[in-house]
Amino acid sequence: MPASAHGTAQFRAASDNSLLVYFDQHISPAAHQQVAKLLRLLELQPVSGMVNLHPAYCSVLVKFDALSLSHDELETRFVHIWIALDEISLPEPRAREIPVCYGGEYGPDLAEVSETHSLSVEQVIDLHVSATYIVYFLGFVPVSPISADFPKRW
Repeated sequence: MPASAHGTAQFRAASDNSLLVYFDQHISPAAHQQVAKLLRLLELQPVSGMVNLHPAYCSVLVKFDALSLSHDELETRFVHIWIALDEISLPEPRAREIPVCYGGEYGPDLAEVSETHSLSVEQVIDLHVSATYIVYFLGFVPVSPISADFPKRW
């Protein structure tokens, strides 16, 4: 199935039971906001036959029951609810402070970064802590049931 588009989104079959909905080819706050709105919309108005949602930076992978729904049918259902996407309001983002250690074993490259950019170590740290960072999504580490020591080796 070739990619098709609706508004700012494009659709592409990702497997026999998944559809990729993407808003851009590049990571941006605007694309991420569209991902968050689509997730919120599908929470409020679930599409029957949908099994799971997998958000990423600028896309959502939608897993569906291929015995009850085709790619084209799912895309058509999305297009019917699409108009509501602009009306979805998102909650205010939550700020979280994350403690950070600099230098030594926790940042062995701090002196090199400082030297490369002709900044003092304190300036590098000040620049890093002065920014607000956006968390687009939380990742995961796959664990194989065959190898219980996988996380230790990783």
